[in-house]
Amino acid sequence: MLKNLKTIFSLYSFLVFFISGVLSAQDGNSVSSAQLSSVDEISLDDEFDSLFEDSVDVEEPVQSEEKKEKHTITIGTDNFKIPLRFSGHLEAECGLGYVNEDGSSSATGGLKFKNDLNFNTRIDKTLAIKATMRTESGSWQFSVYEMYFDYVLLSHLYITAGKKNTSWGNIRILNDTDEFENDPDALSTNLLYDSRDGTSMQLRLPLGNFCFTAFLLYKGENDDKVEQDEMSVAGSIEVVIGKTSFNFFGRKFPSADSEIVLKKKDNHIDPVVGAEVKRTILGFDLYAQQLAYLGNKAKLKEFGKAVIKNEQLHNTDLEGFSKLIFSGGVYRIWETSGPDIGFNFEFQDVYTPAEKDHSKKVAFQGAVSKLGKGKNIAIGTTWKHYTNGNSGEIEPGIVLSGIFPNAKWKNGAEIKYGENYDRAKITVATTLLINVDY
Repeated sequence: MLKNLKTIFSLYSFLVFFISGVLSAQDGNSVSSAQLSSVDEISLDDEFDSLFEDSVDVEEPVQSEEKKEKHTITIGTDNFKIPLRFSGHLEAECGLGYVNEDGSSSATGGLKFKNDLNFNTRIDKTLAIKATMRTESGSWQFSVYEMYFDYVLLSHLYITAGKKNTSWGNIRILNDTDEFENDPDALSTNLLYDSRDGTSMQLRLPLGNFCFTAFLLYKGENDDKVEQDEMSVAGSIEVVIGKTSFNFFGRKFPSADSEIVLKKKDNHIDPVVGAEVKRTILGFDLYAQQLAYLGNKAKLKEFGKAVIKNEQLHNTDLEGFSKLIFSGGVYRIWETSGPDIGFNFEFQDVYTPAEKDHSKKVAFQGAVSKLGKGKNIAIGTTWKHYTNGNSGEIEPGIVLSGIFPNAKWKNGAEIKYGENYDRAKITVATTLLINVDY
């Protein structure tokens, strides 16, 4: 009964907004970083905003998420006291589903539970410590999801270190670890997709319209001797010219013969460099990203010479790159006195020069919110399509709020099609989501 649980609870997650706080801005001193205002209650607008859960306008290549703080206690001695702020988020969902695949039908159902406890203490204006403890159904273990500190040195250098999920890049849909968990090409749009799997340190130096960032990641044990070839090293330079943001970044992974890779604690991947551009025109957010994985050094050297000499390039000149990934998209929300309307569309092309093979995919999210007399209805759909195999998924859905206290009622379908199915696989489901910040 529970084997299709993931399918049921992934149908309309894009319509559910988990309000958890603001993007950390270190006392507002960081350059060109967008901020979100935390709220105490989930509003009807959140049904629509959830469609673009990862779509905050980030003018800085590093996103640093801070949990919402609601309660404060003071700890310490008579001579030294610090405030400890804490909050929580409970997400529990139960539902029933009906699956039709290749002419056979079955019913399924299940329960999903997740609870986060967030802690934050600021020692002074220069140092803050933050942590999230998580409990999830399945393992039911109380574990450390994140624990890190933020430190400001000389009012200009921002240091973050510990166990933390860090995200670089403006791609919104093709970086989702739930929707594209089996698609490494999609997840590669976030250069630091695995940052929470180890111990990381990030240094940021904003200077005028520039922001320089360095990032280190180590996945070994604390008592291990750290060697340079066992670490991931990344860096980025962002510059804002006019209303256009340009990001240039790269990452080097652990060496293939390093001990940490041989022990399978980390993976070796070819070094990657990339660039992004983002601009808002007439309310439309336009953004594009190009990634290049550096493979054969000798061929890359010849490629560089050809570029410098301004020679005509051919497909064979690109064989020094193990993979080239282009991603781009457009995003827009229309907020009116009546219904709000929005959409997000993205395209990705993955080219493997050695095989002269292109793999393309598109992803779409669209929704209309604040419908009905009580403005408590949101409808929307997601669609992802792969040209290889001509396969994909369509997920239309409707969410009703305010019918039950602290809960949302979600209904809809998932339609999977392509070469893996003689006929489309259809799942219809209804779930009740309890989604509470406390």
